[in-house]
Amino acid sequence: MSKQIARNASQRLAQPYEWYIDGKWVSKPKWDLDLEDARHDYGSFRVDEQEEITWKEAKAFISRHEDDPDLILHRAIQYATIQHKDQIRKGTQTPYISHIMEVAKILSSAGCDYKTIVAGILHDTIEDTTATQNDIEKLFGKEIADMVKGESEDKSKSWQERKQATIDRLKTASMPIKQIACADKLSNIISIYYDWLDCGEYVWTRFNASKRELQWYYDGVIKSLDMGEFSPYQKLKKYYNLVFNG
Repeated sequence: MSKQIARNASQRLAQPYEWYIDGKWVSKPKWDLDLEDARHDYGSFRVDEQEEITWKEAKAFISRHEDDPDLILHRAIQYATIQHKDQIRKGTQTPYISHIMEVAKILSSAGCDYKTIVAGILHDTIEDTTATQNDIEKLFGKEIADMVKGESEDKSKSWQERKQATIDRLKTASMPIKQIACADKLSNIISIYYDWLDCGEYVWTRFNASKRELQWYYDGVIKSLDMGEFSPYQKLKKYYNLVFNG
């Protein structure tokens, strides 16, 4: 590896490139790279410090690459990582993005199509970050934005109201939204079980609801999903029994 390449690599690691901030595209490269090097590294993403990448250009990216799932998936991972960068899992120091990646893995292993996987990666952006449904639509298209919205809760409501609304909504949800919800709940309940094995009943102190309330919620979700032999659904029922009936 040449000294120049090594220097560039260390600078990239030291100062991550953020390309979507507070509802708009901005690019502020800090590295000592010339423009052509940076264009080579980041392809379609503009690197001129004085420029903003417009929504028109974002749509153009989707139009050019809508038949390339790998690039859309890569963009979704970048976007979700930045949006969730300061978040951790309840009661732990685990970065929240670990949950997002597990959801993506579950959906991929179950053979879901790439748009469902992308929506799974983005499923908490509207609910838990500054991103809006309009942002997601502009960046990833209406179909994916609708799926993300369909898996989002209204945080202005109480815990009980939100969870009942989710249970009711899932009864008639589309199959992609059910798949995302199932992967989300499976990741969550695996995390609960893993932590229960480590710290026992103390795990329930991390939540805003009691163990009994969470059991009611998961039971309602499982009944509303009603997904037959879908592999993640069968695993969700398995871990539900381990956590609440074991």
